[in-house]
Amino acid sequence: MDRVITAPADWAQNNNDDLLFAHYKAVAQELPIMLMTALGKRPVPLNVIEETVNTVPELIAIKDDICRHYGQHVATFARKGDVTLLSGGRMEDHLEVLSLWLQFLVVHFYALYAAHRLGLLGGRAGEEYVAWS
Repeated sequence: MDRVITAPADWAQNNNDDLLFAHYKAVAQELPIMLMTALGKRPVPLNVIEETVNTVPELIAIKDDICRHYGQHVATFARKGDVTLLSGGRMEDHLEVLSLWLQFLVVHFYALYAAHRLGLLGGRAGEEYVAWS
């Protein structure tokens, strides 16, 4: 085993921010970690995710199951910390985003893709998109 997905036990929702951060930091001292944003029936507090991204270099990925506005903040932290972000969550979260793209942003998507294919976005022309990490 060379990495671990970590989700601390939170049966009574009694973990405070300090305990959560201590958990992630302790596990990361042994193996690189992937942090899951769903903590039982509640999300990991955003300030804990931000602190973990900023101070635990062994954090290699975040699995976001909350999505929506919360997920936007998580994505910002991940991007700034150069941490891979995986998004999961409920089907309606994804369908909501896809529906928005399909209804209103199709033209913008094709324009962005065309600019990418022409090498206008800083990558090499013709290079395909890959997940950022």
